[in-house]
Amino acid sequence: MRSCRKIVDLVSDYLDGDLPSVEQEAFNRHMAACPPCVQFLESLRTTQRAARDLRCDEIPKDVQEALRSFLERRTGRGRR
Repeated sequence: MRSCRKIVDLVSDYLDGDLPSVEQEAFNRHMAACPPCVQFLESLRTTQRAARDLRCDEIPKDVQEALRSFLERRTGRGRR
């Protein structure tokens, strides 16, 4: 059986449908016997769904400028 650490490394490929069939079988066997990994997978799925539902609004110009200024100060880079 695969370790939980190995399974966590495969979760993104699993969710994207990119696991080779041998890896997929090992993943499924592990998940059938490991409730904590199932919980982790479900929490990741929930997070992905929530992220897809986020709105992408335009950032107001004054906020853009404030953020740019802050980042320039923090990185030591002025406008050139």
